[in-house]
Amino acid sequence: PLNVVVMTENVRDALIAADSANAAVYAANAEAYIVELLALDAYIRDQVATIPEANRVLVTTHELFGYFARDYGFELLDSALGALTTAAEPAAGQIALVIEEIREAGIPAIFVETVGSPALMQQIASEAGVMLADPLYT
Repeated sequence: PLNVVVMTENVRDALIAADSANAAVYAANAEAYIVELLALDAYIRDQVATIPEANRVLVTTHELFGYFARDYGFELLDSALGALTTAAEPAAGQIALVIEEIREAGIPAIFVETVGSPALMQQIASEAGVMLADPLYT
């Protein structure tokens, strides 16, 4: 949400520069949206606070959640995941590395993204012996 706050401010400023006659409307709409985004940020922080720090590890098929991990104190398990993109089928050795990392880190669950391959993540979860959590939306 905090990145979107910055984007919202940039869009607001560009709209005001292009159409100063409607500056008040753009400013009010941006402010209302920023209030919602900050509330969402606070909600996420409250939810994350319930997760022990040692368990704040994300395993996904793509690094779409890098900003989320950074902003909310998660480790993004990505040393072998970099090859597991939505554009190509990973090699068996790459999948095996991910499974090994999940086991070694004691990860209890992994996530599939709406843009990722659910079949691949189901395979990884099954072979690693972990839960496949509900999809993450980006």
